[in-house]
Parts: sequence; C-alpha cells; structure tokens
Amino acid sequence: MICIDRAIVPSVALWGRRLGRSIATIAVAAAAISGASVSAVQAAPGFTEQAAYGAAGQAAYGNEPAIVSDEVVQICRAHGPNCRCPSCSKFFDACKSPCPSRGGPRRCPPGATRPTPSDAPPTDDEGNILPTPDTADDGLADEARPAPDMGPVASLPSGLGAIPSSMSASPGMIGDFFVGGSQYGKGTLIPGAMVAVASGDRIMKVSDNNSPIPQNRVFFNYNLFSNAAQDVNLNVRDVNRFTFGAERTFLDDLCSLEFRVPFTAGVDATQIQGINTDGAEFGNLSLTFKALFFERCNWAASGGLAMIFPTADDAELFGSDTDIQSTFTNDSFFLQPFLGVNYRSRDPLFFQFFTAANFDTSGSQLTIDGGGTFFPGFSPGPLTDRVFTQSLLFVDFSAGYWIYRPRCKCRGITGIAPMVELHYTTTMDEIDLPGFQMGANVFARDLRSDQLNLTCGLLVKLGCRTALRVAGVAPLREGRDRTFDSEVSAQLVRNY
Repeated sequence: MICIDRAIVPSVALWGRRLGRSIATIAVAAAAISGASVSAVQAAPGFTEQAAYGAAGQAAYGNEPAIVSDEVVQICRAHGPNCRCPSCSKFFDACKSPCPSRGGPRRCPPGATRPTPSDAPPTDDEGNILPTPDTADDGLADEARPAPDMGPVASLPSGLGAIPSSMSASPGMIGDFFVGGSQYGKGTLIPGAMVAVASGDRIMKVSDNNSPIPQNRVFFNYNLFSNAAQDVNLNVRDVNRFTFGAERTFLDDLCSLEFRVPFTAGVDATQIQGINTDGAEFGNLSLTFKALFFERCNWAASGGLAMIFPTADDAELFGSDTDIQSTFTNDSFFLQPFLGVNYRSRDPLFFQFFTAANFDTSGSQLTIDGGGTFFPGFSPGPLTDRVFTQSLLFVDFSAGYWIYRPRCKCRGITGIAPMVELHYTTTMDEIDLPGFQMGANVFARDLRSDQLNLTCGLLVKLGCRTALRVAGVAPLREGRDRTFDSEVSAQLVRNY
C-alpha cells in the first residue's frame, strides 16, 4: 500500500487529486481489459457454461440469468478481447468498477446489461474493426478528446461525502455534552436555580456528532437530558435539545465549514415564581471551521475553530408578573479551538479522538435588584457587572467495531457497528463572581467540576450515504461533577 501525506497547499492538493484521477482511470481500463480477456479465453475449444461461470461467475453476476455458452462464444469472437464499444464499456464499467479491490462478492447494479453479438462493431473479413462515426479519426489530439465515461466510479467520493479514500466514510463521534449553566448561590432565596439561557444549554461541544474528517453532510440531533435544569420554583426539569446542521467541504475537500441551529424545550428563559416555567428556546448558533492537515495510511488529523454566537434570549427572573429580580444578558461570544484524530484500519475497528477548549471572550451583563425578593441583604437599587463563563477543557475518545458491513451494497442496511465513548470535561478556572457588594453570594461559589461520562450506542448505515446513531449516556461521577442523571440521543446524518 502506498501512503501519501496530504497538506493544505493548493498546488500539492491539486496534483494529488490529478494523480488520484489518473490512477482511477487506469484501474477502470484494467478492469475492462481483464474482463474482455476472460471472454477471449472462454472462446477457446472446450469452453462450457460451468467452466465460464462457476463460483466466480455467480459472484460477479449474482442472480442474473446466465448466458449460454454459445452466446458467450459469439460475443467474444465478435467483439474481440479489447473491445471498448459502448455496450462493453457500459457493462464492464458498471459491474466491476464500483467494487473495491479487496475482494468480496460483486453484483451488477440495476440497468447494467451484458453486450450481445448484435452490439458488436462492424468488422472486415479478417476480423478487424471498421471505422465508424464513433471510432473514426476526428483529427483531435488525445488531450482534446472527451474523457471516457467512468460510470459509478466518478461519483464514489461524493457518495462517501468527503475525500476519496477509506477515511471519508469514517463514522462520526456520538457525544454527550450539556453545560448546565450558572446557578444562583445559597446567599439567595433561589439556591441552585439555573440561569436559563437556552434552558441552560448555551454552549455546544465540537465533538458531538462530528468527525475529524471534513465531509459534505446534513444532519439532525436529538438529545434528552434527564434532571438537567432547576427552575425558579426549585423544581428539577428535563431538557430536550433539537439541532439541525450542515457541513460543506472546500479547498479540494481538505477544509469544511459546519453550521448548527439548536432549539431546546425545557425551562423558559423568562421565569416567574409560582408559575409554570415550561418553554421552548432558540439556542446559540455555531459555525465551525475544520482543516485536514495530515493524512497517512489509516491515520488522519485535523484542527479548527468553533465559534458560538449569542443568539439565544436573555434570562430573566421575576418574583411576580411585574417584579423583575435579575437579568442575565446573553452577550457571551465563545471560541472553541480543537484537534481531532481519526484511525481506521483494514480491520472492522475504528477510533476517533477530540480535544478542545472553550473560552468566553466577551462576558455577559448581569443586573440584579439589590434588596429584592430573591436577594435580601444586598445593597438597594440595581446592581450591574459583567461576568465571564468558566473556561472548559474537553477530552473525548470513541471506538467502534463493524459487525456487519457487506461489500458493494447500497440499499437497505449496509452496516452495523456498536460504539463506546468516554468524555471528560473539566473547568480550567474559578467562577467569575460579580464585583459589586455581596456579589460573591449571587452565584454558587464552587462550580469547579470534573465530569466523566460514558456513551454506548449503535451505528446503522442505511444505503451508501445515510447513517443513524442511537445512544445512551451515563455520568460516572456524582455531585457537582455531573450535570444530568442520564441522556438518550439519536442522530441522523445524510452525506452528499
């Protein structure tokens, strides 16, 4: 196997892609010549139906009706061993080009029909093919002639959704993350109540439903977090997250941009004491740049930057319909640099690794009613300060194993792989408390945490371009080192 490093240099990428296309063209031509040569051998004396097809023939043609030996002999004699007439080209390109070189059963796709003697080009008495409008010299140089139709091979890279190699079909990581948000402290009358910007889910993690490999895809994520948020009435609530997203490659499939649009159903951003706090919220939009900077053999590595924009509503707390107690303005703009590694061997095993850090670059404005219902003992009048969300470090590892993966099949279930993942999240600094008098009592003082979550899921490939993943997540730690009791997720990905 020849291993070629990929680098983000347009000229190198261009020549690498040209080399790949040349190799693909040679492979298609070799498959056609090989198939025609076999036909020539079949024309020899002693040829029989059983000798012509046998086990190999059944593997090549599947359940299609066999050609009788006399007909095969006529085809071979009429067309010749190197015939590239439209019928032969279409047949050999369609049946043999899409199948990988590592072997396995081959089946002709629908619409691929065998050439017949009537399709043969005209020949003279000595068997030489006579010039036709299609084969006559048109005076054009070889470089000016139209490129031959490569059949399904040409659409293979886009069908996998990314770079034209085994890496492009690597499944993404499932994920686990729920940030939880800041909590009001014990010095208030609402201890543990959450700042409900986007129901407490205002930060996304780049590894959730993602792969280190740039891909062309659209996707949908659903996550149910059990007992993940506490409202102003001190009731613990579940949070549902719905995320729509798309990723598009560019620069010769070495880079991509991904866009995510999240919605949550759980705690309303505007909470009134004594009133039901159910609500649906529009989340913070995110845009992620990813670049593949290394690929060799079965390894690939990428890096990039995710940006999270403050598009969700501000979080407000009311003691009554008109008694506003606090306002948390959603101003934080987050940056999340990351690195990802993908390993995919010839074996059914595959692995992925992500590490990322999340930083609040702008902070959010906090205003509370000093001396109000929820904040007794504070200085009277509105108190305002800008606070910054704690920086987070993520480390994620995923492993999977294909227990079912047929060759050359693009309908129905085309792959099944169980997956297991470990996700570690830790805070890198202390919580930023407001600087006004008694501001240290506004939020819970100790929100340092080290979360460790286990994800177990199942990946089901549907056809050539669609993947469905379902999973469950269990926190492995207790107390402040867990932000929810359990999680159920489902992800649907469509490559294009």
